Amino acid sequence: MKKVFFTLFILLTTVVTFAQEYTIDIKEINLFNKAQPTKFVPFDATKTQVLQALGQPVKQYKIYNQMDETSEDVFEYNGKTKLYFNNNKLVSFDILNFRSSPITIGKNGNAVKEPKDLENLYSSIPTKKENTTDGESYLFRRSKVATLKKGTTILDMGLEIKFNFMNGSVAMSSGIDPSTLLQEYIKSIAINTY
Repeated sequence: MKKVFFTLFILLTTVVTFAQEYTIDIKEINLFNKAQPTKFVPFDATKTQVLQALGQPVKQYKIYNQMDETSEDVFEYNGKTKLYFNNNKLVSFDILNFRSSPITIGKNGNAVKEPKDLENLYSSIPTKKENTTDGESYLFRRSKVATLKKGTTILDMGLEIKFNFMNGSVAMSSGIDPSTLLQEYIKSIAINTY
Protein backbone atom coordinates (compact mmCIF):
# COMPACT_ATOMS: atom_id res chain seq x y z
CA MET A 1 0.00 0.00 0.00
CA LYS A 2 2.85 2.37 0.83
CA LYS A 3 4.41 1.62 -2.57
CA VAL A 4 1.19 2.59 -4.35
CA PHE A 5 0.95 5.91 -2.49
CA PHE A 6 4.65 6.59 -3.04
CA THR A 7 4.33 5.84 -6.77
CA LEU A 8 1.29 8.11 -7.06
CA PHE A 9 3.12 10.85 -5.16
CA ILE A 10 6.13 10.64 -7.49
CA LEU A 11 3.89 10.64 -10.57
CA LEU A 12 1.87 13.66 -9.41
CA THR A 13 5.01 15.52 -8.37
CA THR A 14 6.53 14.90 -11.81
CA VAL A 15 3.40 16.11 -13.61
CA VAL A 16 3.09 19.23 -11.44
CA THR A 17 6.82 19.99 -11.77
CA PHE A 18 6.65 19.61 -15.57
CA ALA A 19 3.55 21.80 -15.78
CA GLN A 20 5.10 24.50 -13.62
CA GLU A 21 8.39 24.49 -15.54
CA TYR A 22 6.74 25.00 -18.94
CA THR A 23 3.68 27.12 -18.29
CA ILE A 24 2.40 30.32 -19.78
CA ASP A 25 -0.45 32.45 -18.49
CA ILE A 26 -3.44 32.43 -20.80
CA LYS A 27 -3.45 36.24 -20.56
CA GLU A 28 -0.23 36.20 -22.60
CA ILE A 29 -2.05 34.78 -25.64
CA ASN A 30 -3.90 37.22 -27.86
CA LEU A 31 -5.24 36.58 -31.35
CA PHE A 32 -4.19 39.17 -33.95
CA ASN A 33 -5.50 40.11 -37.37
CA LYS A 34 -2.45 39.61 -39.67
CA ALA A 35 -3.68 42.26 -42.13
CA GLN A 36 -4.23 44.81 -39.34
CA PRO A 37 -1.92 43.84 -36.46
CA THR A 38 -3.21 46.66 -34.27
CA LYS A 39 -6.47 44.69 -34.02
CA PHE A 40 -6.35 41.86 -31.51
CA VAL A 41 -8.45 40.17 -28.86
CA PRO A 42 -7.70 38.43 -25.56
CA PHE A 43 -8.20 34.70 -25.20
CA ASP A 44 -11.62 34.96 -23.51
CA ALA A 45 -13.03 37.50 -26.00
CA THR A 46 -16.70 37.48 -26.97
CA LYS A 47 -17.88 36.59 -30.46
CA THR A 48 -18.67 40.26 -31.13
CA GLN A 49 -15.16 41.33 -30.09
CA VAL A 50 -13.64 38.64 -32.32
CA LEU A 51 -15.72 39.70 -35.32
CA GLN A 52 -14.73 43.35 -34.83
CA ALA A 53 -11.00 42.60 -34.55
CA LEU A 54 -10.50 39.55 -36.77
CA GLY A 55 -13.24 39.98 -39.35
CA GLN A 56 -15.97 37.73 -40.70
CA PRO A 57 -15.25 33.99 -40.79
CA VAL A 58 -15.74 31.92 -43.94
CA LYS A 59 -18.14 29.64 -42.01
CA GLN A 60 -20.00 29.62 -38.71
CA TYR A 61 -21.53 26.49 -37.19
CA LYS A 62 -22.12 24.59 -33.95
CA ILE A 63 -20.47 21.40 -32.73
CA TYR A 64 -21.10 19.20 -29.72
CA ASN A 65 -18.17 18.97 -27.30
CA GLN A 66 -18.42 15.46 -25.85
CA MET A 67 -15.79 16.09 -23.18
CA ASP A 68 -17.67 19.04 -21.67
CA GLU A 69 -21.11 17.88 -22.86
CA THR A 70 -21.83 21.34 -24.27
CA SER A 71 -22.51 22.91 -27.62
CA GLU A 72 -19.80 25.18 -29.02
CA ASP A 73 -19.92 27.80 -31.76
CA VAL A 74 -17.15 27.59 -34.34
CA PHE A 75 -15.81 30.40 -36.51
CA GLU A 76 -13.84 28.97 -39.42
CA TYR A 77 -11.35 31.14 -41.33
CA ASN A 78 -8.94 30.45 -44.20
CA GLY A 79 -5.79 28.54 -43.39
CA LYS A 80 -7.63 25.74 -41.60
CA THR A 81 -8.19 28.19 -38.75
CA LYS A 82 -10.99 27.51 -36.28
CA LEU A 83 -12.01 29.52 -33.23
CA TYR A 84 -14.20 27.78 -30.64
CA PHE A 85 -16.67 29.58 -28.35
CA ASN A 86 -18.53 28.35 -25.30
CA ASN A 87 -21.11 30.63 -23.65
CA ASN A 88 -20.09 33.40 -26.08
CA LYS A 89 -16.41 33.29 -24.94
CA LEU A 90 -13.37 32.22 -26.98
CA VAL A 91 -12.20 28.97 -25.37
CA SER A 92 -9.86 27.41 -27.94
CA PHE A 93 -8.40 27.75 -31.42
CA ASP A 94 -6.52 25.86 -34.13
CA ILE A 95 -4.38 27.55 -36.77
CA LEU A 96 -3.34 24.52 -38.79
CA ASN A 97 -1.91 26.33 -41.81
CA PHE A 98 -0.23 29.41 -40.40
CA ARG A 99 0.98 30.77 -43.74
CA SER A 100 -2.51 31.11 -45.22
CA SER A 101 -4.35 31.99 -42.00
CA PRO A 102 -5.52 35.58 -41.52
CA ILE A 103 -4.94 35.14 -37.76
CA THR A 104 -1.81 34.91 -35.61
CA ILE A 105 -0.97 35.03 -31.91
CA GLY A 106 1.01 37.53 -29.89
CA LYS A 107 1.15 39.51 -26.68
CA ASN A 108 1.78 43.03 -25.41
CA GLY A 109 0.62 44.46 -28.75
CA ASN A 110 3.19 42.45 -30.73
CA ALA A 111 2.00 39.92 -33.32
CA VAL A 112 3.93 36.80 -34.33
CA LYS A 113 4.88 36.84 -38.01
CA GLU A 114 7.79 34.39 -38.14
CA PRO A 115 9.68 31.98 -35.86
CA LYS A 116 12.04 34.62 -34.45
CA ASP A 117 9.01 36.53 -33.12
CA LEU A 118 8.04 33.46 -31.09
CA GLU A 119 11.52 33.27 -29.63
CA ASN A 120 11.28 36.93 -28.59
CA LEU A 121 7.71 36.90 -27.24
CA TYR A 122 7.57 33.41 -25.74
CA SER A 123 11.19 32.76 -24.78
CA SER A 124 10.08 31.11 -21.51
CA ILE A 125 8.71 28.18 -23.51
CA PRO A 126 11.58 25.87 -24.49
CA THR A 127 11.92 24.79 -28.11
CA LYS A 128 12.44 21.08 -28.66
CA LYS A 129 13.50 19.11 -31.71
CA GLU A 130 11.01 16.84 -33.45
CA ASN A 131 11.39 14.01 -35.94
CA THR A 132 7.82 13.09 -36.84
CA THR A 133 5.91 13.61 -40.07
CA ASP A 134 2.39 14.99 -40.20
CA GLY A 135 1.18 13.11 -43.30
CA GLU A 136 1.48 16.19 -45.51
CA SER A 137 5.07 15.59 -46.68
CA TYR A 138 6.52 17.99 -44.14
CA LEU A 139 8.89 17.34 -41.32
CA PHE A 140 8.34 19.02 -37.96
CA ARG A 141 11.81 20.15 -37.06
CA ARG A 142 11.03 21.98 -33.84
CA SER A 143 8.10 22.71 -31.57
CA LYS A 144 7.14 24.74 -28.51
CA VAL A 145 4.72 23.17 -26.04
CA ALA A 146 3.51 24.67 -22.75
CA THR A 147 0.74 24.06 -20.26
CA LEU A 148 -1.59 27.01 -19.79
CA LYS A 149 -2.42 28.61 -16.47
CA LYS A 150 -4.74 31.37 -15.31
CA GLY A 151 -3.04 33.21 -12.50
CA THR A 152 -1.71 30.45 -10.26
CA THR A 153 -4.22 27.82 -11.43
CA ILE A 154 -2.91 25.22 -13.88
CA LEU A 155 -5.48 24.62 -16.64
CA ASP A 156 -6.18 21.39 -18.50
CA MET A 157 -5.04 23.10 -21.73
CA GLY A 158 -1.80 23.55 -23.58
CA LEU A 159 -0.29 25.71 -26.30
CA GLU A 160 1.44 23.83 -29.13
CA ILE A 161 3.44 25.51 -31.90
CA LYS A 162 5.10 23.48 -34.68
CA PHE A 163 7.84 24.69 -37.03
CA ASN A 164 8.76 23.12 -40.38
CA PHE A 165 11.27 22.98 -43.12
CA MET A 166 9.56 22.11 -46.38
CA ASN A 167 10.25 18.70 -47.87
CA GLY A 168 12.48 19.19 -50.96
CA SER A 169 10.64 16.93 -53.39
CA VAL A 170 7.25 18.43 -52.52
CA ALA A 171 8.60 21.96 -52.89
CA MET A 172 10.19 21.28 -56.28
CA SER A 173 7.09 19.54 -57.63
CA SER A 174 5.08 22.55 -56.45
CA GLY A 175 7.36 24.94 -58.33
CA ILE A 176 8.87 26.42 -55.16
CA ASP A 177 12.38 27.86 -55.30
CA PRO A 178 14.74 25.25 -53.71
CA SER A 179 16.68 28.03 -51.93
CA THR A 180 13.63 28.57 -49.71
CA LEU A 181 13.86 25.01 -48.40
CA LEU A 182 16.25 26.05 -45.66
CA GLN A 183 13.91 28.71 -44.31
CA GLU A 184 12.08 27.65 -41.20
CA TYR A 185 8.45 28.67 -40.92
CA ILE A 186 5.56 28.23 -38.51
CA LYS A 187 3.33 25.30 -39.52
CA SER A 188 0.61 25.42 -36.86
CA ILE A 189 -0.45 26.97 -33.57
CA ALA A 190 -3.15 25.40 -31.43
CA ILE A 191 -4.66 25.31 -27.97
CA ASN A 192 -5.30 21.71 -26.98
CA THR A 193 -7.46 20.49 -24.11
CA TYR A 194 -6.05 17.53 -22.15
